[in-house]
Amino acid sequence: GLVEDSVVIEPTPGQRYTLPLTLLVKEDFSKLSAAEMKDSPMTVIENQTVDLGQIDRAGEPVTATFTISNAGKHPLKIRRVYSTDAGVSVSCDATEIKKGKKARVTVTVDPRVQTGGLLNSRVNVVTTDPLSPTQVVRIVGTY
Repeated sequence: GLVEDSVVIEPTPGQRYTLPLTLLVKEDFSKLSAAEMKDSPMTVIENQTVDLGQIDRAGEPVTATFTISNAGKHPLKIRRVYSTDAGVSVSCDATEIKKGKKARVTVTVDPRVQTGGLLNSRVNVVTTDPLSPTQVVRIVGTY
C-alpha cells in the first residue's frame, strides 16, 4: 500500500532539509506453494461502488459503510484502508478477519472540502489476499 514518511538530512550544523517520501509497497506472494495459495485468505467486497447520492455542499460530513469479508481458509490481514482524496477519511473496525467473518469500513466525506460537481473518490483496501492484495472501492455522489 501507499506509505508516506519523510527523511531529515543535516549536512552541516544549522542546515536541515526535510524530504517528503511517498512509496508504493507491495507484498511478495510469489514464493507461496500451490497448497498455500489454495488455503490463502480471499477478500470479498460486496459493493465496489458506494453511492452517496445528492450531497449538500454546505452540509455536514456524510458517512457511509461497506464490508470486507474473508472467503478464504486462513485469516485475512488488513494492511491498510485509505483514501488520498481531500476531505475523505476512512476507518476500519478490524485489522484481521477470520474465515467467514466480516469487517466494516466507515467512509466520511466532508463536502465543504470537495471541489467540482461530482464526488468520485477511491478507497484503497490493502490485504494479505495473494490473488488480489489491493482492491478499490469508489465513493460517488453529486453536489
